[in-house]
Amino acid sequence: MIEQTILRNLILNEDYSRKVLPYLKDVYFHDPADLALFQVVSEYTIKFNKLPNWEVVKVELSQRHGFSDDTFKRLSKNIEELQANTEVDNIDWLVESTEKFCKSKALYNALILSNEIIQQTGKSKLSEGSIPGIMSDALSITFNPNLGLGY
Repeated sequence: MIEQTILRNLILNEDYSRKVLPYLKDVYFHDPADLALFQVVSEYTIKFNKLPNWEVVKVELSQRHGFSDDTFKRLSKNIEELQANTEVDNIDWLVESTEKFCKSKALYNALILSNEIIQQTGKSKLSEGSIPGIMSDALSITFNPNLGLGY
C-alpha cells in the first residue's frame, strides 16, 4: 500500500519527489510492476528534470519488454488505480513514511543478503565479516541531508 502512495506522489507532487527521489532505490521495490513504474518515473525525472505525466508513464511502460502477463495486468491495474486517486498526501507525513519504507526495505534486503552469505560460505564474493557493515548501512538510512556536514 505504501508503495502505491509513494509512486502516486512521485508523479503528482514535485516537492515530495525532489525530497525523496535521491534516497529511493530500485531494490526497495520487490514487485516487478512497482519496480517498472518506479524506474520509469525516476529515469524520466532525472533525465528531464521534471515529473512525468500519466501519458508519458504509459508510453514509456509500453516500450519496455519482458513483462509476464501477470506483471503487465498488475501494472495496468496499478496505473488505473493511481490515476483515479489524484489526492496529494500531507508531505511531512509522506516523507516520514517514505523514510520508514526505505529503512524497512533496506533492512530486509540486508537480512536476505546476510543469509545468502552465511548459506554460501566460500562461494560468495562477500565474507561473513562483511555482514556487520551491511547491517550497519541498512540501519543508518536517513533522509536528513545535513548529516555529516558540521563545520
